[in-house]
Amino acid sequence: MKLRTKKCDAAAMSYNPELHVAYNFPLEQFLNRRQYRKAASRPDMIIQLAHFLGDLFDEQLHSQYPNVTAPTEIYIESWCELNNRPYQPLTDPKTNLAAAEKWASPYPWVTEVAPLTEQEKMNYPWNWEWNFNWLKGIDRLPMVKREDMKIRAKVMKEEAFRKWSHWLKERDPTIAIEQIGDSSAYD
Repeated sequence: MKLRTKKCDAAAMSYNPELHVAYNFPLEQFLNRRQYRKAASRPDMIIQLAHFLGDLFDEQLHSQYPNVTAPTEIYIESWCELNNRPYQPLTDPKTNLAAAEKWASPYPWVTEVAPLTEQEKMNYPWNWEWNFNWLKGIDRLPMVKREDMKIRAKVMKEEAFRKWSHWLKERDPTIAIEQIGDSSAYD
């Protein structure tokens, strides 16, 4: 029996403080569709992915720039819709996940779920009247179309990039930010 529904999206950015360069890249470039869908909603997979990407980028940087000693920082922002709650952040976007401990559960970089409003509480099945409107296609829960989810994911990723860019420019005024790959791989 499925007791929850979860729809999530994630965006990622890497930053090397020694080279003053940051890369905004789509996670879809490193994961297939199923991996992306699963990883975006699971903190254990997010932290493992961040460590993998940090190691991968460090290896590539050391092959190009042998004198670089600073580790690459990885930031992943994930947003989820859990049990028809509003779309909200799952992770703290300003936490360097490549430096975070892998198995330190509960993870301090996972955000709290916002409490339900009274209207949302009324939409739960245990508050429904016992009728068969659901057989006729009449339901209290709003339907989110696939196209709307794609637009929502694109907006979330653009907003994450904008926030990261602003935050990193405050932190390092000499930074160069580059976009890698196509961020619409699964659109």
